[in-house]
Amino acid sequence: MAAHNRWKNSCPENAERTRELARIAHLRNKFGLTVAQFEAMKKAQNGLCKICGLEMTPPHVDHCHKSGIVRGLLCGRCNHGLGSFRDSPVNLIRASGYLLSFTPSDDFTGDAGC
Repeated sequence: MAAHNRWKNSCPENAERTRELARIAHLRNKFGLTVAQFEAMKKAQNGLCKICGLEMTPPHVDHCHKSGIVRGLLCGRCNHGLGSFRDSPVNLIRASGYLLSFTPSDDFTGDAGC
């Protein structure tokens, strides 16, 4: 491992290549995606999160933890949010109802109402 770290740190191009290889392996091993598939998904979404519509920097692959099926690309906040609600639509509906109970009825911009 020490030899690999020396090689990686000996030149910025080596570190860049190591990061790229790690990214390729992560997409393939965790999600079964190629880089081309990932880039096609990003392009199809215009680089925007499927939930909030904001730019994803970096994009996060959202997937079902039970089946492994990839659902799309999300920004980090939305991806973390789904995880916090345990990917449960019921929990998200309850949370939405809770927030709406504190939001003025004429304010449905998506911004916090309180």
